[in-house]
Amino acid sequence: YYNHNNTGRPANGTEIGLDGIPEDAGNTFLGCTSYYLDAGHKPMYPFGYGLSYGYFEYSDLKLSAGEYGKDQTIKARITVANNGTMDATETVQLYVHDHVASVTRPVKELKQFRRVHLRKGEKQTIEFELPVSELSYIGADLRPRIDSGDFTLFIGGNSETTLSAIFSIK
Repeated sequence: YYNHNNTGRPANGTEIGLDGIPEDAGNTFLGCTSYYLDAGHKPMYPFGYGLSYGYFEYSDLKLSAGEYGKDQTIKARITVANNGTMDATETVQLYVHDHVASVTRPVKELKQFRRVHLRKGEKQTIEFELPVSELSYIGADLRPRIDSGDFTLFIGGNSETTLSAIFSIK
């Protein structure tokens, strides 16, 4: 699932799968990472994949500021282009990652999405408004809290999107 908790042992891409281990290997311990030897560390289809039949390109991710107060709203803007051969509808998804928190937090959390219909060859700028209050979570004391610190905002067509921007909450 896309919003798993961070284990502190992320896969780094150099792990060896079962088919890479010699049959006569005496030990199959290949490091201490979160990685399935028989399946890898990524799903075949990430969350949100396949919600459209078009080919879309994302570019120009911009945030309204680099730092926000706890009572402010994060404004994010991105350009989406339909580079496919047909008119299509895309589900543009906004995810957030909290870098450091008082309790273990998911690697990514879906916060908002927009369905956008684009004709072939058309580009459109999509805007999101995310109140900082939506970054709250239940702390160890069972009360809602918003941590100060760095966050990463991701926008794309599925949970494996790499188009991102870093911002801070003061």
